[in-house]
Amino acid sequence: MLNCSFTGHRDIPSAHGFILALAARVLWAYEQGCRNFYNGGAMGFDLLAAEQVLRLRSIHPEIRLYMILPHKGQEARYAPEDAERYRRVLAAADGVEYTAERYYDGVMRERNARLSQLCDICIAYVTHDRSGSAQTVRMCQRQGKTVYNIANDLLRG
Repeated sequence: MLNCSFTGHRDIPSAHGFILALAARVLWAYEQGCRNFYNGGAMGFDLLAAEQVLRLRSIHPEIRLYMILPHKGQEARYAPEDAERYRRVLAAADGVEYTAERYYDGVMRERNARLSQLCDICIAYVTHDRSGSAQTVRMCQRQGKTVYNIANDLLRG
């Protein structure tokens, strides 16, 4: 059994094609043997990916979604609708792990390192190198993990 983690930017395309590309990649990970999916719970890509895993779990109940969160209260600065989505995802998750009790400088890096440690495959949406998502991708690459960047699909059209 393989494990899959997600990392991506907060700002994501709203196009239907983006959601289809993500759903296809989650299904691909399942077909590769991934049953455990790990998610960092950030706004944007992370929450969308978690929702796609939950949709796939409704068809394949052996799938597990685990939230690897940087600290308690992560959603405090989210817009109300994002905070509600976050709470729904957490309630449906099979497990929640916090890398810290509260925010501190470096806590996001700790969460990113944990996501990279747990996975065999990383599904990403990274369009620029200076971000926590790019940092997570680099961590995965240094560990020899398979990284699939959905941004490449979108560039190809």
